[in-house]
Amino acid sequence: MKKKLWMGLLLIPQLGNAQGTSTSGAYLKYPFHATAAATGEAFVADSAQFSSSFLNPANVFSGSSVNIIVSHTQWIQDVQTDVVGACLPLLSGSFGFTVVDASVDGIEVRDIPGPPVATFDSRSTVFQGTYAMPITDGLIAGLSAKYIYEKIYVDQASGYGVDLGATYTLPVEGLSVGASVTDLGALAQFRYERNDLPSRYELGGTYAMDILGLNSRLALGYRSALKTDDSGLLVGLESSYESSFIVRAGYMTGFDTRGFSAGLGIRYLFVTLDYAYVPFSSGFGNANIISLDFRL
Repeated sequence: MKKKLWMGLLLIPQLGNAQGTSTSGAYLKYPFHATAAATGEAFVADSAQFSSSFLNPANVFSGSSVNIIVSHTQWIQDVQTDVVGACLPLLSGSFGFTVVDASVDGIEVRDIPGPPVATFDSRSTVFQGTYAMPITDGLIAGLSAKYIYEKIYVDQASGYGVDLGATYTLPVEGLSVGASVTDLGALAQFRYERNDLPSRYELGGTYAMDILGLNSRLALGYRSALKTDDSGLLVGLESSYESSFIVRAGYMTGFDTRGFSAGLGIRYLFVTLDYAYVPFSSGFGNANIISLDFRL
């Protein structure tokens, strides 16, 4: 089994007597769907795509279709994330409900250098409800409310978070823009500290066009954390052949060990199978995401 003590230390919030807050919920910054992961999380404006609702809740609005997603992420250092969700059309908008489960198993405990004396698991679960509706012609607004539960060793905490977002379809054919603020909120105290969520805002635009006979979309975005200096540019490209075979690529700045990503998709009738590959440098390994979408 891979030695995981250092990863456990990264995941565990500070448990000392320090005053103030620390940042928890690092897994909330992971891409939960293969489409988002493969395109550098750049599709902040991604109308009627439930798979992009984690980037912007306004993307949930789908008109009349029912959308179901199932996704599994094998992140680096044995971090796993499983997602299941459904989006339903309503009279005045669309409502989505999603469950996210993130875990790290077998984190090793040592009192002194040498063999571990025990192991423990880290588990985090998010229950998220999202609603989006049209405000004016071309303008869609969305809101997500989430309940979060974390357990690390014998410590546990719960809390709440909120996402806000909007998309706007411009008069220019194929062009849309979006903005979102995600993960506003905090967890209750882990012993002595309240733990803030990794709040951030994103701005982006998407342009649909024809490239060499392929239906393509180019997305550009910018992301910045609200409580730290972390920020970066996001670039994503998606091209499909006869709406059946999809190729994706992305790039993001602001990470020391992560930048390029890529993926493929196959669509048949109402089912789409998506895969994303995210390589890391400095010996951290690679991440793989597989997602299934059902559009009814």
